[in-house]
Amino acid sequence: MYFFRDLKKIFFVIILVFLQIIFVVNSQVVFSLNNSRQSVSRYFEDKFEITVPALPTEYDNLSSNLEDVSIEIKDGKIIISDLVPDQVYNDVKITFNDNLGRKYELEFDNVITSQPVKPDNKFVYDAYGNGLGRKPDHLGFKYWYNRLDSFDITAVDFIMEMVTSDEFNSVYKTADEKIKALYKTIVGREAEEEGFIYWMLEFSILVDDMGLTDRQAILELVKRMIMSDEFKDLVEEAGFLYIRE
Repeated sequence: MYFFRDLKKIFFVIILVFLQIIFVVNSQVVFSLNNSRQSVSRYFEDKFEITVPALPTEYDNLSSNLEDVSIEIKDGKIIISDLVPDQVYNDVKITFNDNLGRKYELEFDNVITSQPVKPDNKFVYDAYGNGLGRKPDHLGFKYWYNRLDSFDITAVDFIMEMVTSDEFNSVYKTADEKIKALYKTIVGREAEEEGFIYWMLEFSILVDDMGLTDRQAILELVKRMIMSDEFKDLVEEAGFLYIRE
């Protein structure tokens, strides 16, 4: 009789301890336990979804170690939105509390986003690739995207910042490299031969005849290129402000 009474007490203590344990889930563990790799949307351009078993329906204090993203729990899934395209995120941490006060900590590795298709994402992404010769990092992309999206700066301001930066001038050394990069950055395509020759001649006039430095000449060419209908169309499609009236 006493044995069963003590056994009940032990069982009750074990249950209490279990309820106080912090719940930690790693995305790879979720995959292997549930064989549910297909339930994870790993190739959206700015969103990540993963099904996690036994998620609470009521929760608060939902947060992540990623800056400037949106997180929600919906239909048994963790959903992270407002990610940057063409990234691999590792060591992503999400924490929240359920309605019983228990703390949940979820950790994800290898969170992959696809290359951009949405015009606004593509505008910023392509400016990095064409203007700086690299993919954007998370914080850099978010900084420029948010300023463009809020009309804090215009698309012209953004391009000017890109092509007059020290990074642009360190990546592209010669005049022809810079003009080819300008073409791709501003109009979103490679320069055709006739157009390339025209802008090279203009560059030579500005430097040799007018005495401008290379950087000053490039800036002058940018001012002319951004007047093109191709650039204006890209900005309009992205939904950003072309120039401040």
